Amino acid sequence: MSVVGTMGHITQVPACEAESSYYSWLLAYMVMQLGNYSTISVPEEVKRVLEQAKEGKDWGTYLLDLYREADQARRMKAFQQLTKYLTKEDIENIARSSEEFRESFKFR
Repeated sequence: MSVVGTMGHITQVPACEAESSYYSWLLAYMVMQLGNYSTISVPEEVKRVLEQAKEGKDWGTYLLDLYREADQARRMKAFQQLTKYLTKEDIENIARSSEEFRESFKFR
């Protein structure tokens, strides 16, 4: 294996054809497996707290669950605030109007 440097980048070049095909396969495998991942930089304290809270879940699952929980809480809060301003009659009228719209809406 030899090392080549260009424009600030260092690249390792395989010394023989067998090594070349192995590294081509490895690179393709890594790109395929890791191509849809990203890194998010957070302060170490935040990562420590989240690491304890995620209780063994993988990061993707944990963060999506956390987002969905927060989104649901925001929606519930908005609904509760809305019900403070609307009467039962207002809510029934909205429901009826929505149902009529869905019944009359047709794709061409």
